[in-house]
Amino acid sequence: MNPVLEAERAAMRGRLEPTDVRVDAPQLICLVGPNGSGKTSLLRAIAGLGEGRVRIDGEDPRGLPPDRRKRLLAYLPAGREAAWPLAARDVVSLGLPAGTPAEEADAALATLDLQAFAERRIDRLSTGERSRVLIARALAAKPRLLLLDEPTANLDPLWQLRLVRRIREAVDTGQTALVAIHDLDLAASWADRLLLMDGRRLVADGDPAAILDSAQLKSAFGVERAGGRWRELSRLADRRSSP
Repeated sequence: MNPVLEAERAAMRGRLEPTDVRVDAPQLICLVGPNGSGKTSLLRAIAGLGEGRVRIDGEDPRGLPPDRRKRLLAYLPAGREAAWPLAARDVVSLGLPAGTPAEEADAALATLDLQAFAERRIDRLSTGERSRVLIARALAAKPRLLLLDEPTANLDPLWQLRLVRRIREAVDTGQTALVAIHDLDLAASWADRLLLMDGRRLVADGDPAAILDSAQLKSAFGVERAGGRWRELSRLADRRSSP
């Protein structure tokens, strides 16, 4: 049986150092790291937009026919811009292979409680509503691998939790999700595995609790968790050194 993902020396010049990632079974993997650490570039490289060898379920995502690619992976970029004044249902339909019943788009909208927006133009929705439509598009074809760049951005706390629960449900039915996220607590609560990026490279990969308490995370973010709260390390050092 093929691994879900094999990425060997995945890279983007000037943005991501050669990086290896392997996923052998369906997982929810959160990708964390400070701004500019290479998270987006790693997602793009795995999606086939960079250098290196990438295989998703044994297939190279580069050069695949569009319908096969939609079944294999979905990539949600961090931007939430809408280039065309399409109805929400039509936007979601773009994520489905040709010949898929129209009801599948409605089902994807329903998973994110978007039925009332099906006929609304996406460029007339709020940023949070537009985000949910674009996420529904990524989820619609039930691809083997979901590559989601900051999917919780622009969502209120309730929808952040609902979305992560929806991603968790997808993983529990056999999909894998690689999710770039800034909320460390949300990542710790839901992820099976964390990848920590710093300096355009992967510096830690493993159990969420262990990584969140690691020296690598403190170095990457300049924070540590103490007493149930995140605290800035430099301020702690200043306080300890003051008379």
